[in-house]
Amino acid sequence: MKKALKIIGYLVLAFIVLCLFAIGALYAYNYYMLRGSVDFSECKKYYMYDIPVEPADFKEDFESIFNRVNHRFAYIDRKHLNMDSLHEVFIDRLDTIQTKIGYSILLREFFANLHAGHADINFRAKRLGNDIAVIENRVFINNPRIQLKNAGMLQGDEIVAVDGVPVQQWIKTNERYISASTDAYRFLRSAMEVMCSYTDSVRTVTILRNGQSLEMTLNLYSGEKLNGPIRYKPIEWKKMNADFGYLAVNEMSNQVLDSLGKAIQELRQLPNLIVDVRHNGGGNSQIGDSLASYLIKEKRTAWNGTELLQRKDGYPGKVYILMGTYSFSAAESFIITMKESGDAVLVGEPSGGDTGGFPLCFKSKHGIYFRIPTLDHMITPGGHPLEGVAIQPHHIVPQTVTDFLEGRDTQVEYILKTAGYESSTKDSNSSMRK
Repeated sequence: MKKALKIIGYLVLAFIVLCLFAIGALYAYNYYMLRGSVDFSECKKYYMYDIPVEPADFKEDFESIFNRVNHRFAYIDRKHLNMDSLHEVFIDRLDTIQTKIGYSILLREFFANLHAGHADINFRAKRLGNDIAVIENRVFINNPRIQLKNAGMLQGDEIVAVDGVPVQQWIKTNERYISASTDAYRFLRSAMEVMCSYTDSVRTVTILRNGQSLEMTLNLYSGEKLNGPIRYKPIEWKKMNADFGYLAVNEMSNQVLDSLGKAIQELRQLPNLIVDVRHNGGGNSQIGDSLASYLIKEKRTAWNGTELLQRKDGYPGKVYILMGTYSFSAAESFIITMKESGDAVLVGEPSGGDTGGFPLCFKSKHGIYFRIPTLDHMITPGGHPLEGVAIQPHHIVPQTVTDFLEGRDTQVEYILKTAGYESSTKDSNSSMRK
């Protein structure tokens, strides 16, 4: 009996030691991964003219940023970046820069040269919102907020020039400052800056409206003045007809979880469900995993190799996912999980091409914040790269200009027609414009 108790005691002690070792290893790993970073809640964005760095300190500040990127940016080797060459180019240019705005612009260009959507440095801008749609490489006003309407812009106005420069040329020039992992996402993000400026308070645009060319001078607002109704709620849903439900998840946030269960319960009796993540720029990947657990039909493997269990109160019918170039970060984690699960049909356009890579926020020596991916876990269980390659839908269906101007959603109509619904869905889709 004593011998048995002694053995049990040894086993308990060994278990305790093992647990302590595991906790210590986890703590050490977290400390190693998070070293030098700051919490995202601490990250502050500045206007370019107001950064906390004086011209005499530009080189020292840049060196602190470069050294952090050089040691922690996860994709240097895979992207074949010559960091010595980048350093030489940008440090030499600093000799000619004497203003805070000039230094800030140089930093944007440096991070754009890392060619990763989550490697970026953000400054505050004056803007009238990013209420635009890029369709067939043309730029249109879409779902404009009150400030744009007050400035005279209307739904469907086409922007053909920015500050006197043809819009295509303006977008391509501006791309040199855009952090992106794919060319399509870089073009889109550049186009979304036509209504903002980091250096000025006024923007002149030339638009086409009903075949007529109009030049408009727009006063840009600071971010805190862009109030009023938001363009897209975190989550929206409705019954489209007797056989189709529609669920728009526009961000991966806790606000989505607050209503997701209710949305699924109200739609789960319908045989088909359209899940729209075309306006979802990401957030928390765990939210996307929760969404996927409502849609999968049995136990699956998630994008990061973890086990994902089907919810008993989940949606039992056929799932269609609407996706596009703006679908990015945590939205892509959700999309690739659903594609590799085989439990959804993906419709739309290829995604932005970057799920994250464990991005962390860092602070330069003189107080400028930036973020970079720090972990290169780049392949899903199904073999898809998690950065640098867009997720392809099963059915590539671009929105068309003609449908957009008529208030029709090309991609939603494609799904309905594929399922046997040939009638017009203009009224059903007027609130779902791409």
